[in-house]
Amino acid sequence: MRGRQILADWLHRQTDRQLISECDSLEGSNLMLSMVIAEPLRELALGEPHAMPMAHRIAQAVSVFCLC
Repeated sequence: MRGRQILADWLHRQTDRQLISECDSLEGSNLMLSMVIAEPLRELALGEPHAMPMAHRIAQAVSVFCLC
């Protein structure tokens, strides 16, 4: 839970700086953690190969929130 709150606080600061689109920061942290952590764990449990390296997965997850 602590990591989720740290990420939520970071998302809130980025929203304040207008670097990412406005979102519910706690829900946003849940979504980002799901994209970055839960999906690779699901792939591992099912024996599926990882679709992308972790650094790329993190960059893709962050880009979902970025203002274009």
